[in-house]
Amino acid sequence: MVAAGGDGTVADVINEMPASVPLATLPVGNENLFAQEFGFSSGGEWLARVIADGRTRRIDLGRAGGRLFSLMLSVGFDAEVVHRVARWRSSGDALKRVNRLSYAKPILGAIRSYSYHAVDLVADAIRVRGTHALVFNLPRYGFHLPFAPDATADDGLLDWVVFERPGLAALASYMIALMLGRHRTRRDVYHGRARRIRIEGPAPVPVQMDGDPGGSTPVQIEVMPQALTVLVT
Repeated sequence: MVAAGGDGTVADVINEMPASVPLATLPVGNENLFAQEFGFSSGGEWLARVIADGRTRRIDLGRAGGRLFSLMLSVGFDAEVVHRVARWRSSGDALKRVNRLSYAKPILGAIRSYSYHAVDLVADAIRVRGTHALVFNLPRYGFHLPFAPDATADDGLLDWVVFERPGLAALASYMIALMLGRHRTRRDVYHGRARRIRIEGPAPVPVQMDGDPGGSTPVQIEVMPQALTVLVT
């Protein structure tokens, strides 16, 4: 099976295809983190060689609310932006095409009006509270930043990160720390690993999975070990 598109296309495909069928991807979307993680190129001849070689790797997936994700799930500000983009895209008579500029207005709208409700992440015997929680199967997210640098696709675990402080100034400082690779040294950033994770809170907070809306909290997340076969170089 070949998923031609970005990470959203990959997410749609893995939720419909049989688990026994190997997956390759032709990265022609806005974001192609999955393809980059596994070394896929956008060249058709290159892809044909990979398919002909037939080398595969079994990787884990995450699951939440009956839907699978390959990259990550998040709760908070960025999920609010994803929900706003989805509402804009589906408004009118036909789905609108999304590009990077499509996020500008939703981001500005979220900056003006998003309420940073508290969220609690519960993993094993650990409970931490913050305003933004993320769960990773693979290490990178927006701007290709390594939110979870130790995340491995076949270790049977999901990596989680919780950012404590609310507000635009806090978001900016967290982004700087991420770019410097120092976010996990901060006392207001929590991280860990688990097989099962629950994110909840006193008020519903938007959830997104692999760049698509995923409802709102509470959300129960679990790892699905060795759930997907991918073609590799």
